[in-house]
Amino acid sequence: MSALAFSHPMFANDRSWCGSGSLSVDADFNLLGPPNQLHRRPHEAGGVWVNLGRAVDFTAKTLTAHLYVDASQRVRYSAELYVVNGADLGEEWVGGGEIADLRPGRWVTITHTFTSENRLWDGRVTDVKNSHFMAIDIYSQDGSKEWQGKVFIDDIGWQ
Repeated sequence: MSALAFSHPMFANDRSWCGSGSLSVDADFNLLGPPNQLHRRPHEAGGVWVNLGRAVDFTAKTLTAHLYVDASQRVRYSAELYVVNGADLGEEWVGGGEIADLRPGRWVTITHTFTSENRLWDGRVTDVKNSHFMAIDIYSQDGSKEWQGKVFIDDIGWQ
């Protein structure tokens, strides 16, 4: 798990997209701490990363995840899928495009198909042939910068 808005990861069998449970994390989004190079404060984002245990080529593969945010109905958030092209988390994070204006209280499916040339946040281009991690980040949106709740993540996969 990464990004500071999430804590206490655990298996939750009280809510799932499919099957008997999902990953649950506590969410605490706030405006504490200095902004990073992407102009986000540390607690404006929460993230979960998964070590794939080997290199995976995500070229022409569609990555999918299902999210459920249990929070006040006034909250608006966005989400993005990533693969990390390299053997450690400090390598190239290749994003799938931020999906904005999501609302709590329902399951949301997010997907992204990666190509042979993927643009990074700084404008460089990379492939995704040597990806060892995938990640899901959730961001607080304007007007909803400070909120608490639970986030459930289920059925992460690719094809």
